[in-house]
Amino acid sequence: MRLIIALLFFVCFSSSASTTWIPIKSGSITVFLPFIPNYPFEAPKGIKKLQSGNVITITWDDIKHASKYLVQAVNSRGEWVDVKITTSPSLTIGKDFDGFYQIRIVACNYYSCEKTGDYSESIAFKKSIIFVHPDILGSPIMESTL
Repeated sequence: MRLIIALLFFVCFSSSASTTWIPIKSGSITVFLPFIPNYPFEAPKGIKKLQSGNVITITWDDIKHASKYLVQAVNSRGEWVDVKITTSPSLTIGKDFDGFYQIRIVACNYYSCEKTGDYSESIAFKKSIIFVHPDILGSPIMESTL
């Protein structure tokens, strides 16, 4: 019994941003269940953009008991769309972010990323210039980005 309590204490209060497993023992059978908090995760903080040559890496602070992170980006219609799920508190911007310039992050539990917490503040990882093309009278008729 002491071993189970010690293991439970160690598992529940060890490192953050990884699934916390709770051992449940019944006779000779031990089952491990993921800890799912009954409260929403706080928004990821400490977001930083690091650039080395053409490689852009976004990092943020770990969230205790978060199993993964959902990264969303703004599409051309101004809507937030799911782009990637990562298990580490960092992300290298790759080809899956082509056409996007701004992201935000939310912490997820083991099973889901839906309504699990607050989103981080958004961060722009590349510059986007929007050109508004007017007609001869000056009314905007089209937008393009650079």
